[in-house]
Amino acid sequence: YETNADRFRTPEQVIVEYVELKKESFFDQVEASDEELQDLYQQQIANLDEQRRAAHILIETGGELSDEEAKAKIEEIAARVKGGEDFAAIAKEVSQDPGSANEGGDLGFAGTGVYDPAFEDALYALNEGEVSAPIQSEFGWHIIKLLGV
Repeated sequence: YETNADRFRTPEQVIVEYVELKKESFFDQVEASDEELQDLYQQQIANLDEQRRAAHILIETGGELSDEEAKAKIEEIAARVKGGEDFAAIAKEVSQDPGSANEGGDLGFAGTGVYDPAFEDALYALNEGEVSAPIQSEFGWHIIKLLGV
């Protein structure tokens, strides 16, 4: 091998395959009116699920408080909110939801099928900025504020 090393060498080579895409070639084959584009856009957004940003204050049942005591407590809280106190401040103070209390009750954006059905029904009945009446879910009693759609 040492004496015939040049016989064992081959020049470097590369095999390349490629496809050339030119914007001009594609757009020459397709025509779309503004009306067709608008129709397609409307079809696409109709398939999107509406997302709602909620905040809530939760008073749990089944632990320290009976159902009646929790309901009475959430009604007191609802009266404070209705009286003009800041929802987020009250949520930080009294909400028993460990995941959202420190965030002022903010649950973030979510679509349908995420929350308890009673909670979701109340949330989707609200207009932006509105606060619900006390509602009961499997977790306890809530008041809900719709922060955004």
